[in-house]
Amino acid sequence: MSSFPYDREKIASVARFSKQDLQVIHRRRQEHNQLGFGYQLAFVRLLNRFPTQKPFEIIDEIIAFSSLQLDIDDDYVHFYGHRRKTVTEHQELIRQYLNLRHFNTAISDIEVFIYQQSFSSEQTAALTARVREYLKAQHILEPAVDTLKRIIQTQREIARTEIYSRIHGMLSANTGRQLEQLLETGDRTYSELHVLKQPPGLPSPASFNKLDAKLKVIQASGILNLDMTWLNNNFQRSLARYARQCTLSRLRRLKEERRHAVLVCFLFQLHQDTFDAMVQMYDKLMNKIHNRAERDVDDYLKKRRRQIRNSLSHYQKVLTVLLDESIPADTIRPTIYEQVDWLSLKQDYAEIQVLSNSKHQHTFDRVIARHSYLRQFAPVLLDQLQFQVEEGNPVADSLMDAVQILQQMNGAGRHKLPDDAPINFIPKKWRSQVLGDEGQINKPAWECALLTLVRDQIKSGNLSVQHSKRYATLDTFFMPESQWAKQREAFFARSGLPSDPEKVASYLTQRLNQAYDRFLKGMPENHYARIDDEAWKITSDPNEKLDKGTDERLKPLKDWLGQHIRTIKLPDLLIEVDNDLQFSHHFIATNTHKPDAQQVCETLAAIMAHASEIGTYTMAQIIEGVSYHRLKQISDWQLHEDNQRSALAVIVNAIGQLDVSQAWGDGTTSSSDGQRFALRRKVLSQSYSHTFNDFAIEFYSFVADNYAPFFSLPHECSDRDAPFVLDGLLYNESDLEIEEH
Repeated sequence: MSSFPYDREKIASVARFSKQDLQVIHRRRQEHNQLGFGYQLAFVRLLNRFPTQKPFEIIDEIIAFSSLQLDIDDDYVHFYGHRRKTVTEHQELIRQYLNLRHFNTAISDIEVFIYQQSFSSEQTAALTARVREYLKAQHILEPAVDTLKRIIQTQREIARTEIYSRIHGMLSANTGRQLEQLLETGDRTYSELHVLKQPPGLPSPASFNKLDAKLKVIQASGILNLDMTWLNNNFQRSLARYARQCTLSRLRRLKEERRHAVLVCFLFQLHQDTFDAMVQMYDKLMNKIHNRAERDVDDYLKKRRRQIRNSLSHYQKVLTVLLDESIPADTIRPTIYEQVDWLSLKQDYAEIQVLSNSKHQHTFDRVIARHSYLRQFAPVLLDQLQFQVEEGNPVADSLMDAVQILQQMNGAGRHKLPDDAPINFIPKKWRSQVLGDEGQINKPAWECALLTLVRDQIKSGNLSVQHSKRYATLDTFFMPESQWAKQREAFFARSGLPSDPEKVASYLTQRLNQAYDRFLKGMPENHYARIDDEAWKITSDPNEKLDKGTDERLKPLKDWLGQHIRTIKLPDLLIEVDNDLQFSHHFIATNTHKPDAQQVCETLAAIMAHASEIGTYTMAQIIEGVSYHRLKQISDWQLHEDNQRSALAVIVNAIGQLDVSQAWGDGTTSSSDGQRFALRRKVLSQSYSHTFNDFAIEFYSFVADNYAPFFSLPHECSDRDAPFVLDGLLYNESDLEIEEH
């Protein structure tokens, strides 16, 4: 008997027999035929295919639920499975009863669907899942797995060829030459493509200007004039990732159409990523300027701490004399000089004059002092970034007017601000520095305030950056209205939510009232949460401590378990799990029909090299039969993000099928948290963690309630986790149906 990927709740909801089903089933004369017919009916409803006949495929969970509903012993199914003619006749009856079509009668429609979907998905697992959903929705029976894979592979190749040909046909002769020049080295050590692949360095004006140089190379290639909206972004990312991993020699060996398509998608994605990196570096540079300004002010005040403390002490004594009404007015001055000598007061006055006129009085003064540093990257920033303002934000509108004036001044090489330069966007706390004593605008102060506020408005979402991924307008994250109109009715029907906006308030009120009614009804027996004095009281779970007698009785069981626990080495464990799940196949090239043992062992060795953090070179030294070159090749070409997610999905699904994991949870609830690791490489994503006391990167991991780790995502340790929650819930490839996080 084989295992089954669905939990019992899914089986109960889909495979429950209706009255009409029972009438059809009971038309069979003998019990084994009734059980077999009902089993096949439940089977096809769950899996959209009939069980195989040689041998007859039996799934424990389905036969158990079917026999329970029919009150027939499930052992009868073995006798039924040997009657192949009856099984075939029943399958045809069930097909007609459920109005199902044979796969062969709809091959042309299926091929068209797969061909269209291949333009939006490069991953085999995701494409297969879509095809299965389509077959079920169209009442088409699934074919054999090999047949489905063959058709998907064929249509994917046709779609890829069409995509490559279409992109190549859009290129002008000059753009084609520009793409080929990216692969040439000439007299240089590295090609232009190699330079473009380099990650952004640490935040600095020099690194910022390198990003500008990347954008200019992409803009000069002419590919931005192409309309690529017809090609799904996921497919573009897949081709871009291929270009990033490819060596020059491998790219040169590709056919021209495919090579140009790969380079075009790489440049399109790099164009957006570079804008993201530019905004991110701009944010870090502004933080660097303001943090340095705060340190300068703090250091300046610390050096004068003793003098300030003495001046405050003298000031206190003077106020004591001035506020003492028993001292006559004509003796106030002599009394003050008795408390504080005249020379000390004169020194205090001089010190106060220095402090009041110092450029260290306000942190913004020190920001202005670094105006020349800011000018090293500000013109490039304003030249490349194009901003969009959210409607109904007057501050952002005034800010954009100021940005346009500064862009015009940079373009014309002018240094003097016009008399009508806007100042509405400047906060009151900075106006004294910007306007000065005579009301004349200080251009360095005005520009520093402008660039600081532009950064703040981008982070708050009031300003969006065109051509960016992370900082684009919110509209780019939603599906088009026309597409939503087609899916709207089905979405509300599936979710059970009201489609009429006017009914939402009453619906939510009703749900909340029902929740309160359930809570109040069970409150007398609720020892965890209660309401006292109109406030919630939540108790903590008590620690379970076994009494001495119970602990003594459990000791023999603990000893027995300790003696019988299986010991296994990590390589043997991976091989054993892979023999059952074949997760390593997701890392092996798709053109390999069936990987041999050597390929599997090489892949597992590469996985272990990275998982244990010993690296591919050390791993090659301590094992036999696998070279460093082979491990490096597998790491570069097979252990990429998409393959990792597909392999992880297989393992997560297998965890969900274990009986013990179902006792922990049903996989509908999840949680997430970050874990930090040292990152000393000098790249843009490097950030300092005060908790970690070192430069670090954070891996944000998701775990379901059955303890299956279904997603992981690296991000900067200075970023909050909240913006990345949707990534794990939406982009994992497991069968988990997360309802609550």
